[in-house]
Amino acid sequence: FYTLSLHDALPDLLEYIRRDLWNRGDPDGVLIALQAIADAAQKPEACSSIARTGGLLGIVRAMEDHMTNVLVQIKGCLALERLALDPENEMAIADVGGIDAILGTMMCHFRNDQVHEAAWSALWNLTCLNSTEEMTIDSPGSMESLVSCMKQHMNQASVQKNACGALANLCLHNKERLDALAEAGGFVVISTALQTHWRNEAVKSQASYALTTLLEASASPADPDSDSSSSSEAD
Repeated sequence: FYTLSLHDALPDLLEYIRRDLWNRGDPDGVLIALQAIADAAQKPEACSSIARTGGLLGIVRAMEDHMTNVLVQIKGCLALERLALDPENEMAIADVGGIDAILGTMMCHFRNDQVHEAAWSALWNLTCLNSTEEMTIDSPGSMESLVSCMKQHMNQASVQKNACGALANLCLHNKERLDALAEAGGFVVISTALQTHWRNEAVKSQASYALTTLLEASASPADPDSDSSSSSEAD
């Protein structure tokens, strides 16, 4: 049995990862590299190779180095979202600061609908296995910030769908986050999303699921053996 390495199968992509992602002076080159990685990440066999050659850290550093560049942030989130469908990558992305980078871009581009659509979608995929791990979201005021992001983009159906999925993953098995979500008005905001987009089946499905599971969790003892986290691919 023989599997092609990234170097054998995608030599141009290897150059993008090793060279272009780290070029602070060439945002256009970074964009091309991020798109190439996002495209390659749709092939499961490429995901682990991208991680092994430093692609995950490269994406996060590119997002940090070009934080004010909207297109870099959107493409970075897209690449992380797709790569996170691999369970090992999901954990590794969190380890190299991927979740922090996504939260950073949400705050930096607070009013940008496209950034928030991409960021919430990436966060959704990055909280399937990571949901029980301690993260920046657990710091004081962070849940309020996330809820404020939902409020800011209430009329954007795609943002609301992705946000409901991510919040369900984040809070379902974490009592402290669940309490923080309630205190931040999260249940009210999810209910508002459901009412606002009642005719949108995707939002309706995710908002209903989030409300049902999170309200049940808040009223019941935690079940650490339960695993009902979802990804954006499930919708």
